[in-house]
Amino acid sequence: MSAFFYGTLQSETVLLRVLCGADVPNETLASKLSTLKLRPAVLKGYRRHALKGLDYPGVVKSVSAESSVLGLLCEGLNRHDILRLDAFEGDEYDRVTVTVSTIGTTEYPAIETNIPTQLYLWTAGTEHLEDREWELEKFIQGAQVEWMSDRCEFKMVDQLV
Repeated sequence: MSAFFYGTLQSETVLLRVLCGADVPNETLASKLSTLKLRPAVLKGYRRHALKGLDYPGVVKSVSAESSVLGLLCEGLNRHDILRLDAFEGDEYDRVTVTVSTIGTTEYPAIETNIPTQLYLWTAGTEHLEDREWELEKFIQGAQVEWMSDRCEFKMVDQLV
């Protein structure tokens, strides 16, 4: 299974915390990471928004067909991973099927188009959307450490174990 990540789950630290749980050995994290294929991708016809007062974004369908979201295609997820991701995303998002195109890199030079994948679509209301882009680097450099220390979303995920 696969999913397109456009927010905090683009961070390997956040992704592995969700998929593996808390306080797991580095070997477990490395083993899980080795089962995943992570590559940049683009989602057309959607727009990523910063959310008012929150450190994570939401993606909604755009009124402009030219809009796009750069993110990360994560392939190699299993059913248990999807359950953990569903719990992490909670009721603010719906998991829907979309189509993305990969972006060629040194590690994965081939560009593939029309890859069906799962997306967590923001559904908690447009009143929460800011009219600006959410920035991954700003999150990683500024909010990630504190953000990860006390997230109710992680508690929901850990209850699945």
